[in-house]
Amino acid sequence: MSKREERLFRSQTTRNANHIFSRDEAVQYILEPDGELSDLEIEDDEDLDHEEDDNDPEWNPPVDPSLEYNVDEDDLPLSSLTHAHIVNRSASPPPYPLVASVISDPSTSGRATPFQSSSSREFRWRKQNFESPDVTWRSSLPPPPPEIPTPIEYFKQMFDDDMVERLVFQSNLYAMQKEGVQLKVTNKEMGQFLGIHMLMGIIKQPKMSQHWNRATRFPLITDVMPRDRFKTLRRFFHANDNHLAAPKGQDGYDSLFKLRPVIDGLRANLTKIPAEERQSIDEQMVPFKGKLRFKQYLKDKPHSWGIKIFSRAGASGIIYDFEVYTGKGSVPVTELGQGAEVVLRLAEEIPRNKNFKLFFDNYYTSIPLIRKLLLHGIHSAGTVRTNRLKCCNIEADDLLEKKGR
Repeated sequence: MSKREERLFRSQTTRNANHIFSRDEAVQYILEPDGELSDLEIEDDEDLDHEEDDNDPEWNPPVDPSLEYNVDEDDLPLSSLTHAHIVNRSASPPPYPLVASVISDPSTSGRATPFQSSSSREFRWRKQNFESPDVTWRSSLPPPPPEIPTPIEYFKQMFDDDMVERLVFQSNLYAMQKEGVQLKVTNKEMGQFLGIHMLMGIIKQPKMSQHWNRATRFPLITDVMPRDRFKTLRRFFHANDNHLAAPKGQDGYDSLFKLRPVIDGLRANLTKIPAEERQSIDEQMVPFKGKLRFKQYLKDKPHSWGIKIFSRAGASGIIYDFEVYTGKGSVPVTELGQGAEVVLRLAEEIPRNKNFKLFFDNYYTSIPLIRKLLLHGIHSAGTVRTNRLKCCNIEADDLLEKKGR
């Protein structure tokens, strides 16, 4: 921005300093043509591409001598992009470049740079017409299979034979380590054991043993496996070697160590499913009321008590990735916030620059997050908390409720 444009902008913002934005105006003002976050002139965010002003001899783009500029940023994970990476992308801008000027605070001297401290910068909003960018989806789904797969075939796409074989090996190993007995469980028997547990989740009894009781027996279970054999497998069922677990409080400790191979294998198989255009990220609860350190309580969920899982799912309901929340400290907190870090990690496997659409609620939404996703051609939308729209005067909730829709 030239000095003349800067003076003109300040005079306009001074006249409109006391303007109160309605909800519709706020939505309209956030975006501008070509997907740019325009009405926002931001001075305390360092994630912007800054255009060089040929008429200003004082403008010196920041250069990090330690940065290797021959690195392809498209190969970097979203959450690892630094300010220097994003500034360097001005040489090859994304499909919808982000344009926002950095303006010096009147109380400071000299020109503001992209790495200036946030104490001398602030958000400035201005009214601007909105034009929808090109958000055409540039990917596609494969054609449907010639024959509809059976339920077991669908199940094996997510829980494959390698995962079952690992459960067999670890269960036999644990039986020998603990009591020196040979469990002799096979892949087929392990599959039956898992299937019985799924049936018990559908056909529920007050006690597990009642499925084998003469009065309440369920043939699909009792005809597959005797009760005593089922209890023996439950006793020695294992997915990982306990001797390899790091002690609590030391580096490498994992609260989910005993299930880590199953979780990682399931996530790897879910990411192989062709992704649809519209996806969302939210938390869901696995019902559980037993004793567990990271058990959560969310009053607004259908199951208030349980294990919280952050998941990325499509409009069809298929989950493409997930992450188990194991309590405070399990999600790193950065300048973008905890919710944004969850979104960036779960969005790692979304194809870049294909105009996928990602939706989330106000726990995750922030302007820096939306901008960072846009750098990789991922469009996003979500409800937002007013305290994340710095210096934007939006009408209070009680006034909006009186106006109605």
